[in-house]
Amino acid sequence: MPKVIKTCMPEVNEQNIDILTDAATSPDAFESKCINAAYHLAYKRLISGEATSQETTYFLKLGSKVATLEMKKLEADTKKAEAQAKALDTSKEQQAYDKVIDALMSYRGVTNDNE
Repeated sequence: MPKVIKTCMPEVNEQNIDILTDAATSPDAFESKCINAAYHLAYKRLISGEATSQETTYFLKLGSKVATLEMKKLEADTKKAEAQAKALDTSKEQQAYDKVIDALMSYRGVTNDNE
């Protein structure tokens, strides 16, 4: 008798196949469904012992410390880039405000001595 392995992933059958085949509401939703289906298939192949060496290696790398550290570095780099973009936007806004204030002051006859 084959060994039965309990998994956290639901079995795909006629009752729940519509989860994978329902029409997606957007391209992102469709892409997400395709990715989920691919992961589900790879998971089934890993559990059954039919996974290729490439599939096995992919999931082993995902769980490695190096992959985790690389993901954290990418997240930190993204946050840094977002902060730099926000700082640049703030700087541009401040320059625009300064120009408006200088223009208003010039209407009153006051000149900016910094120029």
